[in-house]
Amino acid sequence: MDCSLLSLLLVVFMAYLQTSQIVLGCQCAHRHPQQHFCQAEFVIRAKILSKTYEPISPSQSLPTTPQPTTKPPWRFPAVSKLRMAKPPKMLRPLSEGEMESWNTWAMRLRYTVQVEKVYKGEERILARSRIEIISPADSGMCGVTMLDEGKKYLLTGNFAERGPTIHLCDWVAESHLVTKSQRQGLKYIYKKYCDECTIKPGVIYWPPEAKEKDVCAYNPYLFHEDDCAALHSACVRRPSGVCEWQVTNKMKRCQKGSDLKMRPRGRRAKSKRVGTV
Repeated sequence: MDCSLLSLLLVVFMAYLQTSQIVLGCQCAHRHPQQHFCQAEFVIRAKILSKTYEPISPSQSLPTTPQPTTKPPWRFPAVSKLRMAKPPKMLRPLSEGEMESWNTWAMRLRYTVQVEKVYKGEERILARSRIEIISPADSGMCGVTMLDEGKKYLLTGNFAERGPTIHLCDWVAESHLVTKSQRQGLKYIYKKYCDECTIKPGVIYWPPEAKEKDVCAYNPYLFHEDDCAALHSACVRRPSGVCEWQVTNKMKRCQKGSDLKMRPRGRRAKSKRVGTV
């Protein structure tokens, strides 16, 4: 086999491995923000008001003081001491401090959030409303456990019988980390091209003429260590009818910066000395 072809196959294989991430047993395929938007049933910006835990099964009881291992012999109580059985207590949310005696896999998280903006799912979520969002309480089961009260997040998810749900494989990011290009995509671009263009990870078209006109190939870490396409671009249909990545100025700067990072330090220093002569 030709060495150049073998090297190309090796690079493609390494890129494929990097398009997936494993976090505490939860395996998530790497997706572009536009994919997250198009595949989600709701996309919102919200502030976390509270974070509580609750048992998944209603038959579970709350943590109590352990019962003694030996019990006294049972005696029929006197008639005067007979009482009607008390109704079972309703389940209440648990704080993080009360979670020590529980297995997180048997729990779920309930976030109460203040919705600030709705990018998708307006028919079921209203802006400036207060809603509850459910997630598994264990990150190994793809639960979103790292949201902090008082902070604002961009949240993508789906609707279930219990209401809106989010998972670790969804797009969950602090609001201030969303780039300007991503905000523009959320407002104007992503939704427009959900049904027109398809983003395919791990695809390389060679020769370039073999490219499918409705597909944007997504290989974020094949040539750059930064996911420039996710941070500063979107898959759109050009006037020619072909779907391609937007080439923005920030996209160019991101790729150029990644190229500089990948260059040997000595070569960069040498070029810098030549420029100062």
